[in-house]
Amino acid sequence: MEELLLRLPKRPQPFLLRFAATTAIMAVCIGVQLAIAGLSGLPGLFILLVGIFAVSTVFDRACGVYATLIGTISAYFIIRRLFPQVPGVPVLVIFFCVGIALSVISEALRLAMQRAIAAEREKDILFRALAHRMHNNLAIATSLLDMQGRAHDNPEVRAALSNAVDRLSILAEGQKQLQPEGAGLVEMRSYLGRICAHLSRSIDAARAIEFDLAIEPATVSAEKALVIGLIANELVTNAIKYAFTGDRPGTIAVSFAEDRAKNGAGELVLTVADDGIGCPDDATEGFGTRLIQGLMVQHDGRTVRQDARPGCRVEVRIPVIAPTG
Repeated sequence: MEELLLRLPKRPQPFLLRFAATTAIMAVCIGVQLAIAGLSGLPGLFILLVGIFAVSTVFDRACGVYATLIGTISAYFIIRRLFPQVPGVPVLVIFFCVGIALSVISEALRLAMQRAIAAEREKDILFRALAHRMHNNLAIATSLLDMQGRAHDNPEVRAALSNAVDRLSILAEGQKQLQPEGAGLVEMRSYLGRICAHLSRSIDAARAIEFDLAIEPATVSAEKALVIGLIANELVTNAIKYAFTGDRPGTIAVSFAEDRAKNGAGELVLTVADDGIGCPDDATEGFGTRLIQGLMVQHDGRTVRQDARPGCRVEVRIPVIAPTG
């Protein structure tokens, strides 16, 4: 709708230009109407009505009324010359009334389009301002946590605060990726790509760990996107910490796709795999694991962990639409 309105000429145009253009458009419509009537032998005035509608939409109601007058006079001569058997007065009265109605409706339609587009742009501006403020607030909170962690002497507290900073950064990045044209939606390729880039930068330079990303372009709700982002952060962080002993090189593969095969409802599928030491049977359950389990319960998702030989592969599936009941 906005593209259509942008193609229309800006208002107001000069008086002489509007009425000269209206005269030219109606002259073309009269010529086409005469040609159609002459070839088909069927009475009709619909091309003249098209001209009235176009003039009213492009210019204004006054030009539509002027075009209706031209069309009514032309219709009189068309009927008198080509279709003398048609009762002229009733047809001309109906044509004039329809033309006036088209003039009013066409101008009202354009004004409604302009108001709708203005409201959409205002909503977009408010959305961007709110998202920017929320992102800044999350960034401030992240900085405060980071400063607190660096100032603490206890290494366990520093590690816990560092993990909290990472998780809060995931939320901030998700807020930043919100799409204003579809309020509350996040583009996943960019979002997960930034998360993995952040985690890649956190790796010690001496460790040769590479990332292999296969993220399909998809736009999902902010709620689901943040869940996927948090889970991806936990799984990749665990792979970085525990999959590769010493300075052993390795690869962490992260893939994301939307699977629509199940019952037509669809699932979001996140997979994190590594070629490290494999899935330990005696792994301790930390906060990250409990966080993933809580998110799975909350969103009716499921997790499958497999020994990839070599390495470990974790697949997470979350329904696109949460089941009811």
